Amino acid sequence: MLFSFNAYSDERAPKSQCYITPGWAKEQNIEQKINEVNVRVSSLEMYIRADKQIYLTLGKIDRDLWRQVRAGFSSSYSCSSGKGYVKRIYINKDYEIDPMMLPEAGRVILSKDELYKLINPSLSSVKEAEKARERAIIADAKAAEEERKKSQVDSKEEKYKEKNKNVEIELTPEDLDLMFGSDEEPSNSNKSTSTSEFLIFFGLLSFLLWWLRNRKNKKEAKRKMLFASLQEEFPLLPISTLKGSLILLSSDNSAEEKLIIKKDLQDRHDKEVQKEEERKQKEIAEKKARLAQIEAEKAEKARKDKEEKEERDRILAKERAERKAALEKKEAERKAAKEKEEAEFRKKIERLNEKYGEEVGKAYEAKRVEIGMPISYVNEIKGNGHDRKRFKSKDGESIKEKYGKYYKRLASGKKSSTASYQMEIEFEKTEEGSWIVISYRDY
Repeated sequence: MLFSFNAYSDERAPKSQCYITPGWAKEQNIEQKINEVNVRVSSLEMYIRADKQIYLTLGKIDRDLWRQVRAGFSSSYSCSSGKGYVKRIYINKDYEIDPMMLPEAGRVILSKDELYKLINPSLSSVKEAEKARERAIIADAKAAEEERKKSQVDSKEEKYKEKNKNVEIELTPEDLDLMFGSDEEPSNSNKSTSTSEFLIFFGLLSFLLWWLRNRKNKKEAKRKMLFASLQEEFPLLPISTLKGSLILLSSDNSAEEKLIIKKDLQDRHDKEVQKEEERKQKEIAEKKARLAQIEAEKAEKARKDKEEKEERDRILAKERAERKAALEKKEAERKAAKEKEEAEFRKKIERLNEKYGEEVGKAYEAKRVEIGMPISYVNEIKGNGHDRKRFKSKDGESIKEKYGKYYKRLASGKKSSTASYQMEIEFEKTEEGSWIVISYRDY
């Protein structure tokens, strides 16, 4: 297998175009790949890379046109921008790379009709048609051979009958006497004359047989040439029709009658041509109808997809609006609660300032304990107290509580079982019956 040595060049398609490709192949399996693709070799463009990979393509096509016809191709096809630096190669009928072919400009497919002409008829249908023609030629050859053998047998019988007839007519009693003998003894002069006459008769008979044979051979050759010309002139007519017309054309009919026969053949052939053209037009119309149906289905699908998307977007927008409204409502409630909490907090501080002094109010606002602060406010800041101790004396009643309970971690890593506290606060009971801070200390 030989390669052409045209230089590698960048064959990538422009942005608006792409190559219709069924894929790649190696040198050794190029025939198998082309059979799988089922496209005629003449419809394919092939490019080879430096690594010997062969890139198969139908040619470049506009990307918008490809999107219109994509549904008519199998999943093995794609539309690619190409693979950079490659060189064009050509495959002959034996699936070998032909080094003698000069590189040509790549094909650009401009319409759907151009594309369909490339893929139709398919490679398999062309091969099947060739096989059918071969079978027809073989059948015709066999029929012609059988007819030739039959003609030879008929010719031999005719020759035999003609020979016997001639002998019966031409032989005289004297010749028979000369050939088979006679009861009478002929004279020398009569014997010499009879021998000469017989030799003349035999020569004439031989010439007649040769002339008849030569005439028959010429007729047979003329008949074969006429049949070949009929096949060439009317290729769409069946063999049986041509053979029937051949008999009439080979007979002694007048030129006018033969012209009528030829005209009848031409009319029949024209009808077959018209049928073939109608079949092709019907096939093209069916393909166009199928493509139109595909386009209509695609348009319908696109419409439904658009409606579904619009419905999804509407639902999504509604959900977003509902979530936004819920968040805004929640935020408004949070702000209102915070404002309410702050208002209550300010009122609480005002009451503390009024009743227990500004220092206590400022301490509560700063989340710290201060002398004179009621126990309820301390519990708000520090939580509930622990280990309460109550003291009574003539001067009054007081309690001590510890706050900020926790357990220390020992050097061993374990928690201590004894609780520790952050601070201790002492409260004194007032005349109104409330407990206020009189002292505190941090641990």
